[in-house]
Amino acid sequence: MTFVNSYPNKATPVNADKMLGTDSVDGSTKNFTMAAIAGLLSAQGPAGPTGATGATGATGATGPAGSAGAAPAPVTVTASATVTTAQRTILVDATGAARTITLYTAVGNAGREVRVKKIAGANAVTIAAASGETIDGVATLALTGINDSYTIESNGTAWFVV
Repeated sequence: MTFVNSYPNKATPVNADKMLGTDSVDGSTKNFTMAAIAGLLSAQGPAGPTGATGATGATGATGPAGSAGAAPAPVTVTASATVTTAQRTILVDATGAARTITLYTAVGNAGREVRVKKIAGANAVTIAAASGETIDGVATLALTGINDSYTIESNGTAWFVV
């Protein structure tokens, strides 16, 4: 590396101006142009080696598909009915007679929720699991009072009150 130990006393040097300096390699006195000094000051060494790439971690599990937009509007029923996968909230009017609301299969529907609410009538509303399935370990649930409700969710094999 070259060190500059003296310089001319000039207010605005130009590239052709020279400076007197000592070469640190051989100790000799040399004249350096401003352009050469600028080159020494701005010079960069070679880039260092790039490090090794680290291992990529495992990809996590993919969750169940979500709905494609807003939840479906509540459905009001005045007779017994079977819930479809396109329905989420069932409002039951039990004025004329007792009603049974049958759930679709829990199998293959993990994460799906169904809400059933009794909105009118003195008659009972029964919520029934699909054939051979259960809701919290039983085949049916009952709604007896107006505004009684259950929110039920599938784990993919059975229904559970949540």
